[in-house]
Amino acid sequence: MSYLSKLASTLTELAPTLRSEKIAPLREEIATTLRARGYGPRITNLVEHHHYPVEVATLIVGMEVIMSAQNQNEKDKSIDPEKITTPPKESDDVREIPAVATLRAEPKKSTLDRLLEEKTGVRYDPRLAITDFNQLLRDKAIDAIDFLLTSNLASPKQVRAIHAYLFENQGAFRDFRKLHGSTLEAQNRQFEKFLRVIDPDLLNENKSWLSQVNLFGLSSDRLNWIQMQNEEVDPTLNSALLEYEKQHRSIDISQEISRFQTSSPLQFSQWIELRMNGSKTISTPTDKTQRATLNWQAADQKTRKEAATHERQGQPVTFTTVQAIHQTLTAGEEENAGQLRKKAVRSSGAVEIYPREINVKDMTSDYERWLNQQIVLCEKGEKSVILTAAQAYQRLVSIHPFDGGNGRMSRHMMDYVLERFGLPPAALGESVDDAVFGLKVKSPRQQDEFVRKVFGGVQRSYSMIHGE
Repeated sequence: MSYLSKLASTLTELAPTLRSEKIAPLREEIATTLRARGYGPRITNLVEHHHYPVEVATLIVGMEVIMSAQNQNEKDKSIDPEKITTPPKESDDVREIPAVATLRAEPKKSTLDRLLEEKTGVRYDPRLAITDFNQLLRDKAIDAIDFLLTSNLASPKQVRAIHAYLFENQGAFRDFRKLHGSTLEAQNRQFEKFLRVIDPDLLNENKSWLSQVNLFGLSSDRLNWIQMQNEEVDPTLNSALLEYEKQHRSIDISQEISRFQTSSPLQFSQWIELRMNGSKTISTPTDKTQRATLNWQAADQKTRKEAATHERQGQPVTFTTVQAIHQTLTAGEEENAGQLRKKAVRSSGAVEIYPREINVKDMTSDYERWLNQQIVLCEKGEKSVILTAAQAYQRLVSIHPFDGGNGRMSRHMMDYVLERFGLPPAALGESVDDAVFGLKVKSPRQQDEFVRKVFGGVQRSYSMIHGE
């Protein structure tokens, strides 16, 4: 049995003790020190490949490092043992050290940390030990918070302290967002650092904190940034979209759909059902299902007519058109059919929050302006129609401008874009709720997958309409 196996076996037997709250501070100190020195991958390797408990893996690596440093010390007699074993005095002033000038006094170092410092030449960074940011000047506190969040080294205790400092000190959260610049790009990237460690329970306990987060997180600046941008799409996928559109556009998609309905009524009904399945309102049997189904079919026809008219006359789309389609879509279901919402809404899981109602009007104006700009690019052949359709859906459902029927309405706008350019409406089937939320970290990969989903829906519709 190797020394590693023997050591692991012994420590595994002691695992219950190692998890004890009594030694939690020591355990956390060792783990933080090791990860700060770059030994995180070694710990991860022992956990994932040797299946050791994380507490055991951490102590194994710690002991390995200590033994290595001590062995090196025995070989190098030039090292002064006093420098290794004697910690700095509490009164030692380190304010003149540029790289780590964040504390009034350097905290005591563990034996492991001093050994590592002696052998690597890397000075201990005091920011790793801060638990009260109020002891620092504002700029140093913000810098320390940024360091901890960027390095992903903040302990649970430090995360709580970060929450408290950012939201209890007026303007601190704003200063943190603007630390690396006032551009929307810079502010959003800073905001995402915070989102990665955000503690919903802490925020929900303090309405003042929550309101500060929501003020930026649910703003139009945040929503526009997290949306799928044209340049973020995989170039290979974009080329495939453009090539497909070139080969499969119809001169009159409305006529082709009418012919499909007449010649293959059964297949047409299956196609319609497949397209409606994305709506929980329609797919879940209730007393409203029949009305919702009839409304959807009427809105589908209205969408197709609007797309054909706008394309033929070269007209831009207005949000008034969106509201008119929504009124048809939810007639008899919603009291305020076609009207913008005036209250806050959450996702069906009651977890994610949509933009604040006071921002909805401006966001719909932005949506109208953005969509017309993209349509012009599509007309010039400079952008994929399918990509634009996917974005049109995702942006509208993320705004959630109405009290109800937002998912269905957003898919109709996706179909509007497709049919305006001679492509069939996408048959997405189920699981099509792909909204993005301001209080979640942006995921370009997830959004790229959504474009592929819409692409697949268009291909499915084309095959059904043409009997392929």
